[in-house]
Amino acid sequence: MATIHHPFPDPLIIRNGIHIEQDSLIGNIDLPYSRRGPVHDTQASDPVKDSTLVVAGMLTLSAGTYAFRLSGRVLRNRVAFPPRAEQLLEAATAVMLAALVATTALAQGHGFAGFARPAGVLVGGVLAWRKAPFLAVVIAAAGTTAVLRLLGVP
Repeated sequence: MATIHHPFPDPLIIRNGIHIEQDSLIGNIDLPYSRRGPVHDTQASDPVKDSTLVVAGMLTLSAGTYAFRLSGRVLRNRVAFPPRAEQLLEAATAVMLAALVATTALAQGHGFAGFARPAGVLVGGVLAWRKAPFLAVVIAAAGTTAVLRLLGVP
């Protein structure tokens, strides 16, 4: 019979997702335990559990987004950019989109994503450049990546 090594001292029971020590002589002891020592009840002070804070954050972000979009419409006729600045802003949009595609295609976490994902992005990019239907672009890119991964290409 194989011995199983647990990260917590034996015997333990789990109640509501918290590891609790159990003493066979006196029954359950209400002492939550984790790898770092005693666990304190933080569920009441967890800001994510507070729905009021979540709703307030959503309302704040939506109001800010609406204000930015409205300011563009209001200030469009009042603010004039030189032609050179307009050309640079148009180029900056393409450069930022290309940088987003490159980082998404080439990186996973803090390392290189492997060769299958960039190959799929390349196939999708070529098909999009050739004005293929969007569904065909997505299916071809995902299919290329999947087939390469099935063949063992990382």
